[in-house]
Amino acid sequence: MLWNILNQKTVSTTEQLLKVILANRKIGDIDLFLNPPSPLEITPKQLKISSTQLKKALARIKTAITTQQKVLIYGDYDADGITATSILWLTFIKLGLVAIPFIPDRLKHGYGLSIKALKEILDAHQPDLIITVDNGIVANDALEWLKEQRVDVIVTDHHQPSKEKIHALATVHSTKVSGATVAWMLAKELSPSYAKKLLGLVTISTIADAMRLVDENRSIVKHGLELMRKQQRPGIKALLDVAGINTSEVDVGTIGFALAPRINAAGRISQGLMAVRLLCTEDEISAKKIANKLNSLNQQRQDLTSSQLEEADRQAQEHPEQPLIIASSPTFHEGIIGLLSGRLTEKYFKPSIVIASGGEVSKASARSVSGVSITNLIRKVEELLLSVGGHELAAGFSVKTSELEKVKNRLLKLAREEINANLLQPSVKIDAVICANLIKPSTVKKLDQLRPLGLGNREPVLMIKQLKIDDYRSLGKYKEHLKFLLSAVDDDSQAQFEAVGWRMGERLEEVQPGEIIDLVGVIEINSWNGRQTAQVKIKDFRASLQV
Repeated sequence: MLWNILNQKTVSTTEQLLKVILANRKIGDIDLFLNPPSPLEITPKQLKISSTQLKKALARIKTAITTQQKVLIYGDYDADGITATSILWLTFIKLGLVAIPFIPDRLKHGYGLSIKALKEILDAHQPDLIITVDNGIVANDALEWLKEQRVDVIVTDHHQPSKEKIHALATVHSTKVSGATVAWMLAKELSPSYAKKLLGLVTISTIADAMRLVDENRSIVKHGLELMRKQQRPGIKALLDVAGINTSEVDVGTIGFALAPRINAAGRISQGLMAVRLLCTEDEISAKKIANKLNSLNQQRQDLTSSQLEEADRQAQEHPEQPLIIASSPTFHEGIIGLLSGRLTEKYFKPSIVIASGGEVSKASARSVSGVSITNLIRKVEELLLSVGGHELAAGFSVKTSELEKVKNRLLKLAREEINANLLQPSVKIDAVICANLIKPSTVKKLDQLRPLGLGNREPVLMIKQLKIDDYRSLGKYKEHLKFLLSAVDDDSQAQFEAVGWRMGERLEEVQPGEIIDLVGVIEINSWNGRQTAQVKIKDFRASLQV
């Protein structure tokens, strides 16, 4: 792993350390960063949402309210689409609008606004107005079909648009925030006071969809987490309960690794509308029943992922020279191919595409590394695809299975020609070199001012030089983790601290007691038997370069 040290000067105080980290992040207005304004102050202009299009959308919705027209909210089956659907449905019901939530079936309807799903909707509900959330910006064929059916459509989305003009009455669009945030901006214009109560749902979407936690997204998550710790909708409270999480402990990690996967589980292997019902219900008993069902589905999803990851990983190892991983199988469940792709990219630090190739149409999900826009790469073979969409680091597409091999070969060729090998080198950005005496709870407390941490505002990674290994041991049932007991060579106090390396158990063979190492990691609090101490979560270590 390459070590990229952003500041070479050794830092000895917490005040210095915070200043260095903020400088590394190129934070201009420090007070604004540390104390972001309320999300209620975010304007459409900040998000580059067209005021003209927003006014058209609001006017049409107000007409629907006045004349009691039927409105259908067309969502998506991931956590972003489900929270976005819930936000608009709750707002519309509050305003007295006749509203119907709709989440497409992943296997039956595919991704996004599809003509197949729309035909079912028109037959069953005959809506006067359809509003898309977290989708629709590239659904040109479906939008044109709706225009022919004389159904008004408002598109709200955050995905990258195509170059074609879309057939919609109004388009509320921004790529700076999550799809649910775009929907929330519309809801906020209709009812600011009620929109504030829905900020927790926006926070879930922002974290679940891996938005950069800077600027407006930072405001949303910081204030949203504070709100979620004080009050919860019954569905979120029930979901926290089944995950074993106390309300006061809600943070970016608990949402990303506990709440979002359970919300996603409904759309991955069952019906996404189940999760919408959970988030919208006011009944605690119903909330508990649905939360338990989602918890069970999430366990099924975990088991399915584990069983299919082995085959995906086997294919990834077949061509280690390729800068792009492509794994495909008719046995892959299309509900988890995004998870499989994410695991491969994390393990091999390469962009990856995992394809469920069963049936006449194959579905693909892709993940990437910083610096490689996987969506742009895929769009270079767009003429061979049935559909494509996504972000820089995550994308999806569908293709006729008869065309799959041609697409795979073209993508691999493009990857060899265009992906810079330097971008595929695992590396760690180190914010500062610190003295060992900064490994204490007060340092963690000082750095907590940087929260919420996530993409775009990563956890501070620090380096401590010249540490002696006083002891070490393996942890875990399969000895998959390691723990060091360390002390600074140049510290006469003989003070020791612990460092934990998760999934680094095999690296114990590299060291021995008494060896001097340089360590890179994150300082965190370890609570045990009511006592709090500081420890280091290891990112990497190596024999000290100093003599």
